[in-house]
Parts: sequence; structure tokens; C-alpha cells
Amino acid sequence: MGRSLPFIPADTKQEFVNFLLDRVVAIDVALKVKNSNGIEVAIAVDVTTNATKEADKLRKIRGHPGNEEGRNANNNRKIPEVRTEMGYDKHVVLILNDDAQNLPSYEKLINSIYAFAESKSRTTVLDLRELQPQERWRQQLETDPDRMWQKYSAGLNPRDKAAFTYQVVGRALRANHTDESIKVMLTRDPQYQVFVRNHGGNRDIAEHFANLIVKNAKKMVAVSQAKGQQTPRQQRSQQIDEGPSLGL
Repeated sequence: MGRSLPFIPADTKQEFVNFLLDRVVAIDVALKVKNSNGIEVAIAVDVTTNATKEADKLRKIRGHPGNEEGRNANNNRKIPEVRTEMGYDKHVVLILNDDAQNLPSYEKLINSIYAFAESKSRTTVLDLRELQPQERWRQQLETDPDRMWQKYSAGLNPRDKAAFTYQVVGRALRANHTDESIKVMLTRDPQYQVFVRNHGGNRDIAEHFANLIVKNAKKMVAVSQAKGQQTPRQQRSQQIDEGPSLGL
């Protein structure tokens, strides 16, 4: 009696809140968007890659009993009421492909959410597993070299010229982009552009430069991944043999 409660960090509290939201109220993400009338719509999102659970999840967010529940035992019946009390107008089950390369593009995802916000339905399922190539995030990104360069150069230090380009290319390689898309992305590299200008705009030399960058970056990524599977002692021994790396 009289003892104070132990200190609990804010991030731990939030983690527990997120756990309860997911397990109890079927909410992974909360969104707020404005419909065409300028009215803000709060949407609760339950995300899954398991399409076999679609019917169960939809029953849950609608407050209907699950398959395992008897006629008089509905553990879901309060969910619509709780959702309203929490300030959510709508609830959606979002089904995504479990293959990262086939996830929807940002535009496809947002357009689907906005279409739901405009609808009269309070609950629905958005199945975004089957997509056209242009609707996939990777395809869309690879057709926009400026955006691709910005994505993979974000947070890096461009003043470290010896490592900068290799780090950007290394990130793109780890994301499994094609060699050709990475070479096109490289045309947005300021150092690549300087290289081209210094050689009178010779595209053959520039292409050779891009090929060399990608080839060497692949070797560095392979070495980095191999090191990640080694013990600390093995890593130190290999660093002594190889000398300093470029930080990929």
C-alpha cells in the first residue's frame, strides 16, 4: 500500500495500446481523409495478408458472431459501438499481397481509401492483391528515376563522394530493383552528371560508368550480406584482410 506505480516509457505504453487495438478492436492503422464535400472521415484499417481470414475479419468489424461462437455468444457485438465511441466513422479490412514486390503503389492505395471514404458503406473489404503492373509500387517507382533517386538517397551524406553513389545503388539493389532501372536512376546522380559533362556528354562512357557502379555495388552488397551472417570475430578478421569498406 502507498507504493507508486513503476515508470513505464511512453513508447512501451503506445506499443501496448497498439496491441490492444489490433487484438480487441481490429485496428492496425487509423486514417483521416476529406471526402469530396470537404468532410473529414476517420477510417480504422485492419491490415492482413491472409485472405482466408477475410470473412472472419469482416464479421468482426461488423459486430457479427464468428464461426466458433454460438447464437448467444457474440464477442464482437460491441465493436461497432466501441469504434464509434473512439471517433471512427468507417472500418475497412485491407488485404495486401504477402510478396513485397506486388504491394500497391501509394497512388493505388490512396485512391482505394478515398473511394471507400466517398461510399455509403461503413465497413468493407479492400482486396489489393491482384494489381495491374502500373498499379504496383515497384513498377511505378522504376518508371520515375527522379523519385527513385530521392527515395534511396534520402538521409545519406552527398559530401562523402567516395561512398555516396555506392550507398544509393546498394539500397536500390537490396530492394531488388532491376539493373536497368538502377542505371536510369543513376542519371539523376549529381556526380554522374559531372562525369558526363567532363567527358563531353559521351553517353557510351557514361553507360560504361553506370555499368561499373552497379557491378561493384553488387559485389559490396554480397560481401555486406555475407558479413551479416558471420560471427563478430569472423567479421573483424575479414575487415583486416579487406581494409575499409564504403559503408554499404
